[in-house]
Amino acid sequence: MSKNKKILLVSSIIILALVIGGAFYLGAFKNTQKSSTTTNKQSDTQSKSQPTKSSQSQSPSSPSSSSTSSQPSPTAKASGSNQSGSSTLLQTPFGQFVSNQNPSLSNPSQQLEESVCETTPGANCYIQFTKSESPTITLPTQVTNSQGVASWSWNLSNEGFTTGTWQVTAIATLGSQTKSASETLTVTQ
Repeated sequence: MSKNKKILLVSSIIILALVIGGAFYLGAFKNTQKSSTTTNKQSDTQSKSQPTKSSQSQSPSSPSSSSTSSQPSPTAKASGSNQSGSSTLLQTPFGQFVSNQNPSLSNPSQQLEESVCETTPGANCYIQFTKSESPTITLPTQVTNSQGVASWSWNLSNEGFTTGTWQVTAIATLGSQTKSASETLTVTQ
């Protein structure tokens, strides 16, 4: 085979690979757009059906789920494909923010917790725990996966929890949008 034919064959293979790759990319892009549109419609429907309450006006001893706008934590960093200028609407976080809402510090098997934040794919999410006269505890910021899920496994003792009722707030950010939801965690001795 001559040198020119080899070059032509290699060039043809490269062009074919680029065309096929481009087709897959466009297919994936269209699926992402469809998913984003579905997520936006679901978010609009959910936000219309849920009353908005301020987490600051709630009693920390009553379990609740609310939607509020707040400023992102200083540790939250913009990340993911949907940064500022995004037209994707951020969904209010939901999920099992703590796997056991009534753990005991004296029972080692109850000290292990799982936390899940579900929101818009590509959003930043972190979970913050507050209690009066105690330092705020924050699980590290994560970018939600393609299903809109971020999760953490952690230990009450390792994080420095004390007995009492803690306000648990999942905070999600996407571009300039921020939404949060809250519930309570009651730690016993």
